[in-house]
Order: sequence, then C-alpha cells, then structure tokens
Amino acid sequence: MELLNVVAGTQIVCVHYKGGAEALPAVLKGDVQIMISPTRNVLPYIQNGQLRALAVTSLRRTLFLPDVPTMAETIPGYSAENWYGLYAPAKLPEPILAKVAEAVGQALDSASMQDFARAGGTVIQKTTPAEFKAMARRDYEKWAKVIDEARIPKN
Repeated sequence: MELLNVVAGTQIVCVHYKGGAEALPAVLKGDVQIMISPTRNVLPYIQNGQLRALAVTSLRRTLFLPDVPTMAETIPGYSAENWYGLYAPAKLPEPILAKVAEAVGQALDSASMQDFARAGGTVIQKTTPAEFKAMARRDYEKWAKVIDEARIPKN
C-alpha cells in the first residue's frame, strides 16, 4: 500500500496488522476498506462474493482473475509481486549450486507441484540462480526506495 502512495501520490492511511490472518477479517467486517493480499489468501472470498477484486499488483493479469486489471494498467510503473526463493551459503561451490538448481527445477516442473500451485492461485516462474539474484537485488533496491520515500522507520 505504501508503494501505491509513493507511485500514485495517494495518501491512503496504512493500518498495520501482524499479517493477513488479522487483516482479512478486518476487511470482511468493514473495519478497513481496502487491502493488498496474495491472491491465494483472498481468492475464495472473491469467488463467493465477500470481496471484490479491484486490481492485481503483478505486471500481468492473473489466470485466476482474468477480468481484473493490473494496477499498472491505471498507474504505470506499479508492480508488487510475491516471490519465493531458495537460498544457500554465498560460497557454495558452483557444481553443487547447479545440481540443487536442477533438482529444484525438476520439482517445479512436476505435475503435483504445478497442480498445488494452481490450486492456490499461484503461477510458478522458474529462474536461474543468476536471474534470481538479479531479481532479488532489483526488488531490494525498489523497496528500500519506497521505505525511504514513505519515511518508514528502519529497525
């Protein structure tokens, strides 16, 4: 939400919860009017009519809500995506890293993993270790800028 404030110049008051498990009931009850949440956490509530999806924060529309526009369609440059990564010690030997990356790639390609992801409203996007490192660095820099511009205290 702070990214939206920074990119669009809005002044949405952010109500901080410990996580989605506390925030979602507040939205469902009407205590707060809007939230940004991973699709998998809110998809059942959208499907049963308890929530209305206004936009997705990814750069591309999601297969699970194809009629819902992206934020970037209205606010160019807006993108906020959840991602998961596997980390290893920085000095892990290259042959071991390659072997781990290959095993993870095979697991992600498996039908059971694809089914699991789809059932949860997730799309698997594989990367190489180098691509992942670059993506994580870009995200770190992006969010550091948002933290500074939103004047969020750093611990």
